[in-house]
Amino acid sequence: MFYIVLSNSQDKISLSYRLNQSQVTDIWSKMIVKVKPKDIRPNSTPWRGIAKDWDTKIHELENLIDQMNLWIPEKIQTKWNHKDDNESLNRLHIHFPELEKTEKDANRLMQLFYYNDLIHEIQSLHNIRVRGKESMQLFICPESHLVEKVDIPETCYKEFCHQFCFGDLFLHYCHIGRHPFEIFTANDVDCPTDQIIPQNSIYTYFSLKFFEFNFDYDKFKRFYHESKLKWPYSLNDDKLAFGYIKMGQLDTVDDKRFFNRDRVYERVRNSDKVLSWGIY
Repeated sequence: MFYIVLSNSQDKISLSYRLNQSQVTDIWSKMIVKVKPKDIRPNSTPWRGIAKDWDTKIHELENLIDQMNLWIPEKIQTKWNHKDDNESLNRLHIHFPELEKTEKDANRLMQLFYYNDLIHEIQSLHNIRVRGKESMQLFICPESHLVEKVDIPETCYKEFCHQFCFGDLFLHYCHIGRHPFEIFTANDVDCPTDQIIPQNSIYTYFSLKFFEFNFDYDKFKRFYHESKLKWPYSLNDDKLAFGYIKMGQLDTVDDKRFFNRDRVYERVRNSDKVLSWGIY
C-alpha cells in the first residue's frame, strides 16, 4: 500500500492506494521512500486541472520570459498569442528542451524548470476551458541525487494505458521532451523530432487522478498519420508508450473505504500542502 497525506490550515486528508503487482510498481516503490515532500521540485504546483485566474498565470509567464530574455542568446520574441492559446503553448514549450540540454548554471536551470511547469499549469487551465469542467489531478515531482532513473523492463511496455478512473495512481513522465499522449492532447503538429521522447524510464514522479477520462484510441491513430510527425516507433510497437503506467487505485480515505467522490474531490481540491507519503 502507498499512502499520502495532504493538508490545509483546517483539514488533513490521508489517502491510501492499493498497489498493483508489477515490476514497475516494485521499482517505483523502492524509489519513492528515498524522497520526501521537501524534495518536490521548487516552483512546481502539484495541483493541476483546477480553475484559477487565467490572466494572472499568463502575466506570470510573460514576466518570467522577460527575466529569461536577459540571458537567452536567441530571445523569445513573441510571448503569448491571445488569439490562439494552443499555438502559444506548443510554441513556447519548444524552448525548454532546447535550452535545458546545454544550460549548466543552477539559477538559470531553476528558471527553465519554472518556465516549463508554468506552461504545463496553463495547459491544464486551457483544458478546463476546452472541456468546460475541471479535471483535477496531482502531479508530484520529487527529485534527489539519491535516486537514479531505471529503464522500464521490456515486458512492461504493454502496461501503458490511456483510460483514467477516479482514484488512479500513475507513474508520471520523467524526461525532457514530449511523449505521444501529450503531443496528441496538445494537438502539437510542430513538435521537433528530437523532442518526441516516449517514456522509457521509471523515476520518483507520480500522478493522482480525480476524474474519469475515456479515450478513443482511433483518434490518436488518425493523428499519428495526419500530423506528419516523425515518430520514433510504429503504432503497433509498445515502446511508443502511449499514455501512462497505472500503479494503483485509491482504497481508503482516512483509513475508511471511500464512497463519496464529491467529498474526496472537495477535500483534495481545498488542500494545498503535501505533508508526507510512504509504503506500508
